[in-house]
Amino acid sequence: MKIGIAAVLLIVVIGGIFGLRTVFRSDGQKIEAGQCAKLAGSTYKPEFAIKECTDPEANYVVAERLDSGSADCATEDYASYYQTGKSGYTVCLRLNVAEGDCVDAGTMAASTKIACTASGADYKIGKIVQGSATPSACGADYTADEVIAYPKPDPMTLCLVAVDS
Repeated sequence: MKIGIAAVLLIVVIGGIFGLRTVFRSDGQKIEAGQCAKLAGSTYKPEFAIKECTDPEANYVVAERLDSGSADCATEDYASYYQTGKSGYTVCLRLNVAEGDCVDAGTMAASTKIACTASGADYKIGKIVQGSATPSACGADYTADEVIAYPKPDPMTLCLVAVDS
């Protein structure tokens, strides 16, 4: 009888652990393409949080979630955030911007939207081309350094204009 009670208790404890693990799973397991996020901090100490896309702090859109903490995004144009370990993942991020928005490109930090008149504004989004992820989508007036191409999930190309400081 004692063995039966011990076995039942063990099953309940194991079930409870798996149940709590599902309820309290990390944000990384909940992240999906299309969600918006705030990526802040530095390359060495990033801060990541899911946000509503209309939140002014939402500087990125999740383009893809890869189930490995060492996976590479489709191109280097994506920003990325990753967690390592058994449940590691990589999130590929594209800028959450509209035409006319300005961006502080951030050296060793995440890019952020910024007022075009503010000190630190590096680029203005001159044009967004939906359905194409090639530098030529912006036309001959843009150099390779003035184009960001995102092939996933829906192809998009950002055509950047340098902001005079």
